[in-house]
Amino acid sequence: MKHYLFLFILASQLVAAPIAYHNIIASDNALLHYKFDEASGSTITNYGTLGSSHNGTISGDQISLNTTTDSGDTGVTFSGITSGTNNDFIASNTVAPTSLTGNATFSIETVVFIPNGASSQSYPTFMHWGANSTANSVFFGPRRSDNNIIYAGFHNGGMMQNGTVSLGEWHHIVMTREGGNNSNIGTSLYIDGVNVPLTVDTSLSVNANSLVPNLTSTVFAIGKPDSGNRFFNLTMDEVAVYDRELSASEVGAHFVALNNDATVPEPSSWLLITLGLLVGYRTKKV
Repeated sequence: MKHYLFLFILASQLVAAPIAYHNIIASDNALLHYKFDEASGSTITNYGTLGSSHNGTISGDQISLNTTTDSGDTGVTFSGITSGTNNDFIASNTVAPTSLTGNATFSIETVVFIPNGASSQSYPTFMHWGANSTANSVFFGPRRSDNNIIYAGFHNGGMMQNGTVSLGEWHHIVMTREGGNNSNIGTSLYIDGVNVPLTVDTSLSVNANSLVPNLTSTVFAIGKPDSGNRFFNLTMDEVAVYDRELSASEVGAHFVALNNDATVPEPSSWLLITLGLLVGYRTKKV
């Protein structure tokens, strides 16, 4: 019986992916962490330190749960639209804390799959909070309608990726921000653990050299910030928000943990391995 119990515990510890990645987010004290592991319903659980008061709620009918991801768990897919007004987004049930207001220091990370031929419009966001006015909100997501360029900035001014991200693949994308500066200083963008070059997004109405962020407290929003017709079609596996700047080594450690999780066998494989070991043990005893 002791052998049977040991093998069962071993299997139960290894079936859930991505354990290592979830653990490192928890150890780094994320305020907000949506795993998107729900199979149904409209509630998205917050596993971060802000707790259940910051659970998210799905709005609209263009969002699908339980999408299989590269890590063996599930994510949420935003189907997007091509015309009309998009009202599909996920929003927290409670507003952002004061630590994320003003010219704040923060970090945001996500794991996303942007398909080939994806569509987006008007700066949709992986994460957003703040008022619908210049300098008062965070915008982190695809730039404008460029699905392969990431924007890391604020309403009407900020930085964008000086290059492109490959489509049709999963990516770990992190924005870190050291507060106290104009929006062209203090922002870093990491894609798959690499700190990528940034440039000022000159398509916006305010030059990032002069825009001073002054974030206000609103709900956290994924997919559709503030107002207007904004959308994308992609799958998100995770999203987390911190009220501090993650270091380059911490971002690298998160990417390594995520990458290692991708090699963990699916639950069905562990079940077969466990059954095989049990059968072998029983045969030997007979």
